[in-house]
Amino acid sequence: MKKKVLIVDDNKIIREILTRFLNYWDCDSDNAGNGIEAMEMIKRKCYDIVITDNHMPEMSGVELIRWIKTLYPSTCVIGITGYGSSEVLYKAGAEICFNKPFSLFEIKEEIQKLFIN
Repeated sequence: MKKKVLIVDDNKIIREILTRFLNYWDCDSDNAGNGIEAMEMIKRKCYDIVITDNHMPEMSGVELIRWIKTLYPSTCVIGITGYGSSEVLYKAGAEICFNKPFSLFEIKEEIQKLFIN
């Protein structure tokens, strides 16, 4: 069964690359340009995984992760950041974090590990 993944990043190129890559690897991937847009999408569709950048306009990834974990605690969250430590993302509730630049194949491997158990 295809895993439903939402990619949230204000960088359109990163969103499109991740979406295409994960769709190729048998995921049903959507993307959002910011946390507010992501919240609306999550309300309409149940996602297994949300991959979110931390530094975005309007709503940070930390705020989005906290919202997800409060209302949808079974949704797995992967945090990505290009600035500073990923510790803040873990504290917000992310199961896995990556610093930019990251490897697409590492993200794919971590998604597979999340659903093997």
